[in-house]
Amino acid sequence: MIRMTELKKSMLAVLKERYPSGYRFYGTEVEEGYEKPSFFTQLIPVMMENSAQQVTDNLFLFVITYFQKQRDETDALEKVSEIQEAYGLKVRVGNRYVNVTEVSCDFVGNGGNILQIQVTISYKDQIGKKEEEQERMEILEWRYKDE
Repeated sequence: MIRMTELKKSMLAVLKERYPSGYRFYGTEVEEGYEKPSFFTQLIPVMMENSAQQVTDNLFLFVITYFQKQRDETDALEKVSEIQEAYGLKVRVGNRYVNVTEVSCDFVGNGGNILQIQVTISYKDQIGKKEEEQERMEILEWRYKDE
């Protein structure tokens, strides 16, 4: 089962790998005192629905808000293409891969000048109970009685 914290760390790792220096990365807990240029990221669960016995369908939005040092539409549009390229079709989360089904963007904020990119992620997950650990039987004695 993929934990939401694992999913966010993996999604953030892709972004940090694409922009290894010159940018800061923040979560939603930071409201002021941040440096620019920076990326604010948020993982939003859209659906975690039981689809079959012990299987869930999961849909998440990984929202990336880009704060530029200076307003520059060309830079913002380049970021969309670079981020779409970085995430590709799948993202590794631990020993599994999740599907990137869509990358979309919008300009938000009072002046409509802050780039926000949404990466849509979907995957199926097994939610069954873990098998209890049992001691392994080492010796089996069998007695056969002939009638």
